[in-house]
Amino acid sequence: MCDITESLSSQKISEPFKYLGGETTKRFEFSKLWAQKQKDNKFISVDLTSISSYSKIIESVEWGYNRDKEKMPQINLAFTFAQPSSLPIFYNVYRGSIRDVSTPGNILKFVNYLKLKNFTFVLDKGFWSTENIIEIQKTKENYIIPLPFSTTDSYSY
Repeated sequence: MCDITESLSSQKISEPFKYLGGETTKRFEFSKLWAQKQKDNKFISVDLTSISSYSKIIESVEWGYNRDKEKMPQINLAFTFAQPSSLPIFYNVYRGSIRDVSTPGNILKFVNYLKLKNFTFVLDKGFWSTENIIEIQKTKENYIIPLPFSTTDSYSY
């Protein structure tokens, strides 16, 4: 790992990320301990972003829906934040071919792993689907998720 006191060139800036990204088990254990210290949070918000890449060696870089209309493969990064602290709880990397709507099931697994309880789950409309609502309801936690205008679903929530 690089010395924090030295200037980080564009080549060296990725060194800490390589270390953190390669230690998935340690990252998850840290997140679990960190989440247990964040007990006063009432809301858990999730955001997913995609990062386009020319990389040929990162396994998760794949072709998928690119909201920026870039003609490049990408990797997806999910961030989970707590409110009112505004502190991150955890993050995870997903293959570039995975759409937003497929992600909540994986995030719910992390919420369970982190033993988060008594919160309101806040998601944007990109995560909305009947299946996701049913899965979120199984947690017995509250949730806020906008209903897309394009939905034709008649399921009663």
